[in-house]
Parts: sequence; C-alpha cells; structure tokens
Amino acid sequence: MKRWFLLLAAPLLICATNGITPVAVPVGSDAARATAHLVKSVLEYTRWPKRREVINLCVVGEARFGEGFPHASLDNGVPIRRRSFTQFDSAAASACDALYLGKIELGRARQWNALVRGTPVVTIAEHDPQCISEAMICLIYGRNSLSFELNVDAVARSKVRIDPRIFRMARGL
Repeated sequence: MKRWFLLLAAPLLICATNGITPVAVPVGSDAARATAHLVKSVLEYTRWPKRREVINLCVVGEARFGEGFPHASLDNGVPIRRRSFTQFDSAAASACDALYLGKIELGRARQWNALVRGTPVVTIAEHDPQCISEAMICLIYGRNSLSFELNVDAVARSKVRIDPRIFRMARGL
C-alpha cells in the first residue's frame, strides 16, 4: 500500500522540492504564439482523474494567445475547446478542465481560483508574476522570454497531476 502511494505521489514530491521553478521559453516578437505553445504544453503534461474526450479551456478576461488557439488539440488528438468568460460564472466554471486567467483584477483571479480549488481543473494566470492569485501556473513575461512559476500548494490541493517533465519542456524549445 505504501509503495502504491509513493508511486502516485512521486511526481508531486519532485515538484515540491523546488517550489518555484522558472523555465524559459523564447518569446521573440510573438508573445501570443509562445503563450499558446506554453498553455498547450501545460495541458499536455496535465493528468485528470478521468480521461477527457475534449479539454475545455475556459478563458477569463483578455488573453494574450490569439484566435488560432481554439483549433488546437493535444498530441494524442484530444481537441481543446476554448470558452471565454467576461464575468464571474460559477455554474459555467464547473464545465472547465483548465482555467486561463487573462488580464483581470487580482481579486477576481482569486475568486475564480477559489471556485475551482479541490477540483480537477488546472489553473494558469497570465498577469500574476508573483503568483499571488493562487493559480497553479503563473506566466512570467521577460523582455525576450516567457517563463512560469509553479504554485506547488495549488497543485497539491487540486485533483490534477502535473508531470514534472514540464520543467524539461522549455529547455527543448
């Protein structure tokens, strides 16, 4: 029984050893494309308790990635369906597999994160470099790079697992 627990908890424990782990993704002049690529990669390395036929990516506020993202799919062919919200909608949030917080106020971001805490929803914040919105992944835009911070506490409280290989992902880009 203990061995089974350690195998399941190993990815989380590996993530927990660093706490904050920035990785760099070249941005160049196309921040939207880099953001879309990073978001898709996060979704690739996320495991939900049950296999998803469609990944419902709920976007709140103005997002950096463009209109081409709704036609994206994971490498295994699972489509990513983008849904946009301009106002707080607790009923609609229950249908989200991923929550992307675009340009919104900190209070609203915390409200959305609190709404999905403890559920199988991965959360990504675009405008929270200090990662105080309690999102799992917080994007950090540099002059010529895009990196992220992983909020280990938020990941641990959720029902999704994020594979630690996500940290190697950026090195290969």
